[in-house]
Amino acid sequence: MQKGIPRFIFVSAFDYPTRFAHALHGLHMARAFAARLGNSFLYIVNTAVEQEELSGIRYRRLFGRFGRRVKKLRLRRLLVPLSLLYIFITQKAHGSVMYTTDPVLFAPLVFMKRFFNYTFACECHGTLTPKQSAIVAQHADAIFFVTASLKNDWIAAHPHAAHKAHLLPNAVDISAFEKVPDDKAALREKLDLPLDKTLVGYVGRFEPLGADKGLHLMIDAVSSLPEEVTLVLVGGAKNEIAHYADYIASKGLADRVTLVPHVASSQVAQFEKACDILAYVPSAGGAFFEKETSPMKLFEYMAADRPIIVSDSPAMREILDDSSALFVKPGSQAEFVHAIEHLIHSPDHGAGLAASALKKVSRNTWERRAQEVLERTGAFLPN
Repeated sequence: MQKGIPRFIFVSAFDYPTRFAHALHGLHMARAFAARLGNSFLYIVNTAVEQEELSGIRYRRLFGRFGRRVKKLRLRRLLVPLSLLYIFITQKAHGSVMYTTDPVLFAPLVFMKRFFNYTFACECHGTLTPKQSAIVAQHADAIFFVTASLKNDWIAAHPHAAHKAHLLPNAVDISAFEKVPDDKAALREKLDLPLDKTLVGYVGRFEPLGADKGLHLMIDAVSSLPEEVTLVLVGGAKNEIAHYADYIASKGLADRVTLVPHVASSQVAQFEKACDILAYVPSAGGAFFEKETSPMKLFEYMAADRPIIVSDSPAMREILDDSSALFVKPGSQAEFVHAIEHLIHSPDHGAGLAASALKKVSRNTWERRAQEVLERTGAFLPN
């Protein structure tokens, strides 16, 4: 093999820097692939304004320095095939593995497969359209699903392609949490959080694409909780912070809810380990929360070694069980309040839940996840 020719190419149209979970997920996977494959790995992105985010990763931009302009003019879908064709020719992509998590890229990658004779693998984070589903059933060499429900539904529709389907839940960077000292007082002082309160935390986007993450329920519950409880909501965009600040003020709870805007990924572990309890309680509704989501925040909660309260759904129970979290009925404020009160009065139980969750998540690293993809696709693995 000639030096410098990529043998595994992760094709995306992500922009960096980013706050979006899908692009952050891609970045974690790209780092894991790069660590394993070195110069044999290539990450294709749309724009990269802050190259330090991609430090150590060999990457190419889809449209060079014109990525943002192409996106603004809504020409990406039209120009992607031409751009990929140019990249594949110049990178000598014949016989490589092409991997993507973007359903929009399925069709162009399948079309070009006939010319470059590569292995095509895709990862599905949601229900595919009938056309997308049929394309991957016929042409993909491996299909990865983040939940068992997604995988099983797809196999039911394409039983002849069942051998191509693999379960691949999300993951976490365990080392990022191990580097943070387990000292709540020091962390709270550093992050300007209340020192003498029971902190119940949520860390993540508040309303990505308008999705309910349960924050209104959590805020409404505060008035029913002991005075010692303070809610800490971390990760909101500017408009989200403004909305929730108004909502909190209307409830008269400004002194019991702390809002923190988006923080750098390096601070996520600090905020989570500064809390006593971590919660993710979206209301019931739709296939996404029931069977499609494998939220990265939940794996981060587990790595933080803190007791977790989570909405009860099949997707959440694929990650946690009754030995590692307290489950509450989706949309139930009463059950959420009861769960917090239980953890306050039963710290040993909470510690046991946290320890069990930490043990479970130790198997869900990005490195192990990337290795699974490489093994399933038969990718070139340098010595």
